[in-house]
Amino acid sequence: MSPAFNKNRRPPHETADAKAMRDRAQSTLLHLVALMEVEFLAPGQFKSLPESARPLADLKDIPSTWFSEPVERCDLPSLQAEAKFLLQDYDELLYCLHAVRRFKVNIATLQKSVVSLGWKASGFARGVHQEVHRLRASIAMLALQKQRVCPAIETTGYGGAAPELLQQKYVYQVKSLAKDVSLDCFDATDDFSMAERGYASGFKPRLVVFEDMSSPLLEAYLEIYRKYNGDIFLGEHAWKHVCQNTSANLQICIDRYCRNPLSLVSSAIAHKSEQLSRKGSAETEAPSWAKVVLGRC
Repeated sequence: MSPAFNKNRRPPHETADAKAMRDRAQSTLLHLVALMEVEFLAPGQFKSLPESARPLADLKDIPSTWFSEPVERCDLPSLQAEAKFLLQDYDELLYCLHAVRRFKVNIATLQKSVVSLGWKASGFARGVHQEVHRLRASIAMLALQKQRVCPAIETTGYGGAAPELLQQKYVYQVKSLAKDVSLDCFDATDDFSMAERGYASGFKPRLVVFEDMSSPLLEAYLEIYRKYNGDIFLGEHAWKHVCQNTSANLQICIDRYCRNPLSLVSSAIAHKSEQLSRKGSAETEAPSWAKVVLGRC
């Protein structure tokens, strides 16, 4: 039997700093599993989960620091075994919730930067836009990879996400919205060559854009994909395409976390909007930056 996890036990020759990092990582894992219980099962399903690890608020109101808060002694292997028994897609859900955690942490960092550096609304909107794209692309790629046969091609771009992957005989390019190339890729020329490179390698190119917002950039993508006989999925068709053949829980992840990621940090966004409004910024109309970030949402 696996011994109970004791965060005070230190492996041989482990430094105090290494122990602190390990404890924090294990606490984060415990909190993610606890969130999994709330989001996809029912309270009390995990018998090995300490009560102190369970969230006391809705996901949108959970502070980013909650994920790494210390918890009481826990039998971590038993907890993971429970979760994997009750949730066949445990690994995928853990990945999705980790992406959500990263989104909340990065948005909180943006908030602090706005306060300390005095960013304008446009700078804040760009940062949020990047995080929205990162979250959507990460979970969408996971859903598509669950259907694939060929190995993935991954390219890390400016937004920290890998928008290309091979799925069966298709090569995908996934975008949150097509208004700013630099959110996905360092080089616009390389970004536009995805369809051509996939076609030349014998794959059918596919473009997935979640926000169907008209722009010259989107028209340029459409022209390229049509040139290489590619498939194009925009707006609602893009969401449906990513969700098809995925597990019910992965579909829940996409509906809850990807369609409107800002709902995960509603209190932070509301605070920023209020702060900008008090300053009388003309950029807060409606607010315009939120429209840019979320398009139809």
